[in-house]
Amino acid sequence: MQKYKISKGKKTILSALLLAMFIILDRLITINTQFIAFNLSLIPIMLAGMILGWQYAMLVGTLGDLIGAIFWPFGAYFPGFTISVGLSGLIFGLFLHETPNKEKKYFKTKVIVSTTIVIVAINLLLNALWLNIMY
Repeated sequence: MQKYKISKGKKTILSALLLAMFIILDRLITINTQFIAFNLSLIPIMLAGMILGWQYAMLVGTLGDLIGAIFWPFGAYFPGFTISVGLSGLIFGLFLHETPNKEKKYFKTKVIVSTTIVIVAINLLLNALWLNIMY
């Protein structure tokens, strides 16, 4: 089997597309209630982590949150939530990024474990800390 390598230009283009997808899913296609917001913004970060690696996944999450906060704010900007989204990209990239010729064993388990870590450690604990600091 032949090794494949994605060029830097293709990685940049793909990360820009995933960034646009993240902004649309995070800021424009979301259901906001008084207490919680429902969206699918983790999907582009997971895809960036799987295909491009943790650096690009962090970049997509961080830039997406910054651009979304500038153009479509939900309230006052707080940098802690940007850190949370960047750390989510780091976790997905570390767990889901594979080398080209490596076997894809335990992929479903890796997705479940990484999503659980992001939900518990980032969304529940770290975001609760940011809300405690803010209020």
